[in-house]
Order: sequence, then structure tokens, then C-alpha cells
Amino acid sequence: MGNTSKKQPKNVAIGQRVRQYRKSKGFTLQQLAEIVYNLPENKGKERSPQHLGCIERGERELSLEWAMLLSIVFGVRKEYLLFQDDFETEQDKNISPIIKSFLDKKHRRDAVEACLKILGFTFEFIKIDILPKYTNMTNDEIFAMPKDEFSNVVKNIIEHERKYMLLDNEGNTIAVINDLTKERLTDEICDFIEFKICKMIGGSNEES
Repeated sequence: MGNTSKKQPKNVAIGQRVRQYRKSKGFTLQQLAEIVYNLPENKGKERSPQHLGCIERGERELSLEWAMLLSIVFGVRKEYLLFQDDFETEQDKNISPIIKSFLDKKHRRDAVEACLKILGFTFEFIKIDILPKYTNMTNDEIFAMPKDEFSNVVKNIIEHERKYMLLDNEGNTIAVINDLTKERLTDEICDFIEFKICKMIGGSNEES
């Protein structure tokens, strides 16, 4: 009981994560200690279930050495076990910049299209050269995919040309543009809005 008051919140969170993975694998503390002991990377160093229990209860800090060994057993990154980042696997870490870039662009496009709609203009998607089964999927359906499949779809979309019709409020086609032109239009509109806001801020400062 004396150790309870010395528990650090981060150690408790790390311990809970370790316990979660151990339970998901169906290991007892004894079994996990034996598996870690038999890892080639452990080099025959003794590993006790008591030590693991202390880690899980947050009474002992998870060392880099223990984190490395447990990450091998659990199939996750040691940095994730240590709460140093949110990337559970190397694949998650590698795909994250692609997803972030994709989402950032999507948010900008959505904002610009909302502004154009107020003015009576809309974009209608007319062509995409991706695998047929993905053609009619909504954004929500795409984002709900397993990580491997989602990364393939994102890569496929990035590598192929998409085309849109710009329509007025009566449904007349004003122009047909490709994805690159649409992205440039989005950037120009966003840059103009940013310029106008900065100018307003500057004018406000001059008045004060």
C-alpha cells in the first residue's frame, strides 16, 4: 500500500496500456515474463512477473529496455507503449503525414466549396480513375476503412486525375477543371481571404 501514494499518473497510464496488451494476448504475468525472457533480444536476462505486475500497477517506471522487449511481444512501437507518441505501429507512423495532408486539403476544399455554394456555384464530380469499388463511396465510408485499405485508396486518389464541372445556380456548366486547377483555385481563394483578414488586422492596429 505504501507504493500507491508514489504512483505517477504517466506510469499508471503506461501500466494500464501494458496490461491491456497482455490481456489481449491472453498472457498471465508469468507467461509474459517467460516470453520476454526467451526473446533473443533479452540475452538471457532474468525477467520476473513481479516486476511486470509493478509496471502494470504504475508502481515502477517502464524502462526503455522493458519497453523494447514488450513492443516485440505485443507487435507495437516502444514509443507508443511509453506514451511518447500516438503511432501504434510503424505503418501508422509512416502513413500519418499522408493522411494529415489529405485531411488538411479536404478541409480547405470543403470550406471553399461552402463559400461558392453561398454565391450560387457548385462543383460536380465527373470522373475518377480509381478502382471501381471505391468510385461511389462517400468520404465517411472511405475514412472508416481498415488502415491498409485506406492508405491504398489515398495513394490511388493522389496518383490519378479527377475532374469536376463548375455549375451555376441554374445547373449550367461554367467550366470543366481537373483536380490541380481546383486545388489552385482553393489556394487562391484561401490566400485572398487570409490577405483581407491580415489587412483588416493591420488597419485595426493603425487606428488604435
